[in-house]
Amino acid sequence: MIFDFTALEKILATLIISFLTTALILPKIKLLGEYLKLVDIPNKRKQKQNPIVNIGGIAIFLGFILAILLILYLGKGSLDLNYSSSIIIILLLGSSAFFLLGLVD
Repeated sequence: MIFDFTALEKILATLIISFLTTALILPKIKLLGEYLKLVDIPNKRKQKQNPIVNIGGIAIFLGFILAILLILYLGKGSLDLNYSSSIIIILLLGSSAFFLLGLVD
């Protein structure tokens, strides 16, 4: 099923999909981080008072990836913003590499 969206509709859809995906996944990621004890414990050098989960970026990354892949699927493989599908794929691969590097770190 292919739809013909304008560039503005694609940008707005990407924004909405990213936000909703991140907002829905973030509480589950927080619980997973607490369960796996992947939290940053405050000490005298830090300003925060409560432990904070370290893996919140996973939800942001998943929201970004899902939105871009959905828009690529719905938009005939291109965002029609003077970018080809190969540029978008390179963007996805590059951002995935940075995400994995941050996750390992």
